[in-house]
Amino acid sequence: MNSKTWTSRRNVLRGLGVGLALPWLESLSIPEAHAASVASPTKRYLLMYFSCGVARAFWPPKGAGAGSAWQLSALLEPLAPYKKYVQVVSNIGQEALYNAGVNPNPSHSQYCAPSFSCTVPDVSRPILGGPTVDQVIAQSIGGTSAFKSLQVGCSTMNSNPDGRHPSMTRSISWSASDVPLYKEVDPQKIFDSLITQLAPGGSTSPANQALAQLRKDRDISVLDFVNDEATSLRAKLSVSDRRRLDQFLSSVQDIESRAKLQGTAMTGTTKTYTRPTLSASYTERKPGSALLAEPAGYNRNDHAEVMNDLITMAFETNLTRVISHMLDDARSEYHYKFLKQRNFSGMTSTQIDAPLTTVQQGDLLGYHGLSHDGDNNNGFATVNRWFVEKLASLMDRLSKSQESDGSGKSVLDNTIILFMSGMQGSSHQLTKLPVVIAGGGGVLKADYHNNFPDQVPLADVHLTIMQKGFGMDIAKFGYSKGIVPELLV
Repeated sequence: MNSKTWTSRRNVLRGLGVGLALPWLESLSIPEAHAASVASPTKRYLLMYFSCGVARAFWPPKGAGAGSAWQLSALLEPLAPYKKYVQVVSNIGQEALYNAGVNPNPSHSQYCAPSFSCTVPDVSRPILGGPTVDQVIAQSIGGTSAFKSLQVGCSTMNSNPDGRHPSMTRSISWSASDVPLYKEVDPQKIFDSLITQLAPGGSTSPANQALAQLRKDRDISVLDFVNDEATSLRAKLSVSDRRRLDQFLSSVQDIESRAKLQGTAMTGTTKTYTRPTLSASYTERKPGSALLAEPAGYNRNDHAEVMNDLITMAFETNLTRVISHMLDDARSEYHYKFLKQRNFSGMTSTQIDAPLTTVQQGDLLGYHGLSHDGDNNNGFATVNRWFVEKLASLMDRLSKSQESDGSGKSVLDNTIILFMSGMQGSSHQLTKLPVVIAGGGGVLKADYHNNFPDQVPLADVHLTIMQKGFGMDIAKFGYSKGIVPELLV
């Protein structure tokens, strides 16, 4: 393949209305293009949100500094295999947003989306006061991708979140002060969007839209559309590249089948997948509805795992460089009864052979109730740990996905992940927010616990990531006063 036909993006298998971006194959690369792409690696940003804070008794790491100077806590224990990629940042706060020492109510609607814009909202209507950090980054790095950004998540609607506008608790991504970008919760919808976008003409082509509908109606795998081109390509590849190609096609088939199962469960149909709506497509959990049954075939853990598959797919194909992922809505009434109870003590925990138990209010209000049962509550901590497990699961995928430029770097190496909640924990305060930065692209410290003696404004953390992580020419974000040098290598 000569330099005129080689591109810095992955080569693509194409069929009728379908395109599959391939992993990096040495047989299809050329040295000069390889060198250029290595010099300017793809940079990505993932904002991963979880609700209600954490059980503070089990969150803080032991020690501070680099390497062996610190240890992961009981709640952070699932990150142990990926500790070399992780920076835990302690004593981050958002009090400066609402004046020092003030923790306003209602908390959920004022602590969720505003955590990512660092602006004072009007929670009675969809007015946030500014765009969120992911959208500011997307304006800088997302222009060459098919999607400037994606918004995904698992959700649990509450019909009356804090009595305020639902956008404040159901969307962490806003492109403007009055434009919330609600997440897509249907994995099949996301999968179809990614696959169709790779096809000639993109997802807006009427022909491609018709073919996408045909695939769904007739339950046809996307692999059926690219099989002929894959067979032709295989003959041109080295033995090792053939193995990479086969592994890639197998993984696509696996993601497709699992996404289809979750999409069916979320919509209650067997063949048709439609964009969820706030009033009908989310599983509702309301106060007093503790015994409300799950939709047939739905499993929250499977849902979260498929979302991790799709995030990985979107990043490794360079269809987008910016994703926001809500593991749950800000005021979650969800009952995480699929989890096994864990008992926490000191820096570790032990799973017991019993389902997740609830205490006091938790029996009535699900996860939100558990969050009010105290910072040493095993039920609350068990759900917290599950959120961290989903981060670890995603990091595992990204660390095993090789960059398409042949640099030997993983997708995780070039991705900055901000994993956090907008409140502290059972107190619902704006101080000591649980914050983890993963990846870092070689710019941010890793295998490090940054335990600041004084509160560091959350807006300054966002500004540091934008300026230093992505080289953006931005002097201020929200109420920020400057970058945080201690976060940097």
